[in-house]
Amino acid sequence: MKQVPLVAMVALMLGLAALALSGVIRNAPAFSPELRREAPHGDWRVADSAALYHQARYSSLIAESHRAGDPARAIAHYGESLAMRPGHASTWAALAEARLGAGDARGAAAALETSRTLAPSSRAMTAQRLKLTSAIAAAGVPPQPTAGLVEDLVTAQRYTRRFYWNLMAEDEALADIAASAGLQITR
Repeated sequence: MKQVPLVAMVALMLGLAALALSGVIRNAPAFSPELRREAPHGDWRVADSAALYHQARYSSLIAESHRAGDPARAIAHYGESLAMRPGHASTWAALAEARLGAGDARGAAAALETSRTLAPSSRAMTAQRLKLTSAIAAAGVPPQPTAGLVEDLVTAQRYTRRFYWNLMAEDEALADIAASAGLQITR
């Protein structure tokens, strides 16, 4: 077996490191001005400095900063973020909020269901998604008894009981879906 000289191995490793570094530099808003987006305060920087080196996270943060004042712009930035990481359930839920803010309740419901499909038993997202379901219903799109919605209700009942009981008392449509799924709706 022929041995590779140490100098050749070091040169190969340095070449691979340079290639990896060039990929980071090309895809990081910190180093690539063409990837930067203007936030509402007129600057391109975001509070999470690590996001300056991760383009998908950066786009999400810029979108969050626009969500209240310019939902259409937020939707565009969430779209950029999701193009880079389509499996990120939190970004889908945030897109649902932005779409609802822009008056697109059906689009919000679709994005919310995608979030549920990607993270069906997420304790961290359950309350946000159920509140958003109620807001979408208030905008004229009643909740559908999908497997994802039922799983959110089960997760809420199991881990956030006070929130769950309040939700059952306040939202008749969700209470009906919970009851039809065999969940307890009164204490």
